[in-house]
Amino acid sequence: MPVEQGGQASVSRTSLMQFWDSRDAPPDVEELMASWRADPQFIYERYCWQSAHTFIQDHFDTRTLAAFESCAVPAMQCDVFRLCWLFEHGGAYVDADQGNRGRNDAFTDRTSRGHLFRSPRPLPSNAAAAGSPLFRDAQAGVITNSVMSFFSPDDPLVGMLLARVSANIERRIDMGIWHVTGPGVLCGLLAELGPKHELFENVRIHSSNELRRAFKFVKCDYKSSTKHWRNVNSVYRSVR
Repeated sequence: MPVEQGGQASVSRTSLMQFWDSRDAPPDVEELMASWRADPQFIYERYCWQSAHTFIQDHFDTRTLAAFESCAVPAMQCDVFRLCWLFEHGGAYVDADQGNRGRNDAFTDRTSRGHLFRSPRPLPSNAAAAGSPLFRDAQAGVITNSVMSFFSPDDPLVGMLLARVSANIERRIDMGIWHVTGPGVLCGLLAELGPKHELFENVRIHSSNELRRAFKFVKCDYKSSTKHWRNVNSVYRSVR
């Protein structure tokens, strides 16, 4: 069950989910998450590790549950869970370190099947150094998974991403979180299939400028701690 949930379903409102691995987030993160929870445009749901684990256990197979349990880093856990929630539920996901500016039409417009955004951030150093053809469109901005919206359950693109992420975890790929469960999976799929493939049909990919316009970005204190995904060594843990 979600840790927090508010409001009743409405045609004009969008279900929006956020994740933090523990029940209580740091104050600066709580403030940003509260900006979404208080917005009447959304039916807000917040999950922690335990409630996310229960959700996956209730709705998915043992393979998906094992993939989630294998993630030692909260960012990886969130990468897996956002795909599970979107596939089962449909709605919008927003990272906990992004605040609500109230300019949400870009990812709540239901004339599109879903919405993705390009990021203004550079490629991780290992991806840039590799010069991989998977990221040949990086000058336009790589696709981020910090905000994703897909309005119908069982969306085939979300399902494909979840399958690839689960496979990467099963194989214990050691290329960094960005590649294993993060935006690299989505970027690679887009480069492999192309934006005109049926998996991307009627999915709108917005510019990095639109991402900046829509969201308030804050450099939260946790990003300087060992909790942040860029500061960890081991990304996997043994599954019982």
